Amino acid sequence: YDVMEDFVLEHEPPSPPVEALRIFLDLTQNEPSSSQKVNFDLPAAVAQWDELLRSHPPETQVEILKAIYLVIQQHARRNQKGVTAQQTRYTQWLFELIPTVPGANLAHLMLLPLRKLSDDRLAVAVTAALRQSSQPGILLAQAQLQLSWFGPNRALAPFVEAYLRQDPQNPLLLLAKAALHPRSSPEYETFYDQGFELARRLQDGLALQVCRDEQWFKAQEAARRAFGSKLDLNSDLNQADMLDVIQRMARETLGREVPPELLAQMLPELMATLGQNLAPTDDDFFAGRFELEEDDEDEFYSFDQDDLEPDGDISAFFAPQPQPRKSSSKRRKAWYEL
Repeated sequence: YDVMEDFVLEHEPPSPPVEALRIFLDLTQNEPSSSQKVNFDLPAAVAQWDELLRSHPPETQVEILKAIYLVIQQHARRNQKGVTAQQTRYTQWLFELIPTVPGANLAHLMLLPLRKLSDDRLAVAVTAALRQSSQPGILLAQAQLQLSWFGPNRALAPFVEAYLRQDPQNPLLLLAKAALHPRSSPEYETFYDQGFELARRLQDGLALQVCRDEQWFKAQEAARRAFGSKLDLNSDLNQADMLDVIQRMARETLGREVPPELLAQMLPELMATLGQNLAPTDDDFFAGRFELEEDDEDEFYSFDQDDLEPDGDISAFFAPQPQPRKSSSKRRKAWYEL
């Protein structure tokens, strides 16, 4: 919740989807619970959301509707009267845009697993969405990958696996299969590596962009696992906290505990490194920015931006923000690789 709040405050002027989030934040009625849920003034929010939607063309409405649905799903108390009904109304609004707005089908498909439909109803809805696409495999992969931004979700697994059996050399479907698993799992690594190598060999621009996004998410998750509750922008880490963080960092990197005597030797250098080079204001620290060898970087970024829109726009909302290219040929390690 705090991350979303900071995200919204930093975006001035806000894009229409971010404005939808701002409306939610302005109308909250209590502090978030331990599960990051709040009560909010639903009637006032609906009035403002509907006005926001009516003030934009259908193409923009798709991203606004997705933002509304997701912020309710992630942060509204489920027992608040009328919440589910409004989510249903907004998904119906999105569904009605599908015939005229290509991106609406992707948003609709991505949200289906979050609606807690029965297996039969989900199968019917997913099949119908895929039939409306000229590239159903790509559409399905995009939906699964966007869904994984909010945590592992296997609702689309039977469909991803079926399409992958039909097209085993599709890097985007391999990456979607990876996204069915937690990013720290061996299964994820196996399918991610296969998808990345194939995408690099084929110079598949869409799949390479997905790989870049996945690296960003993996860095974010590694930071949260290493720092835990100590990841606080407004406080400094004392030596005891730093020892705990370094121990977690070592587990993330090495997969094992660091002996206490080695930890004591590492502490002064790592504290200096974290304090000077990876201060809380450093974008690399929180954005999980990564750099590649010069040759690899050329492969990773050598695609046309037009390749990123095969069946409607890939949402820029909620996605990792593009990072500038680096000219140096020297690879700089991410903080969690130290």
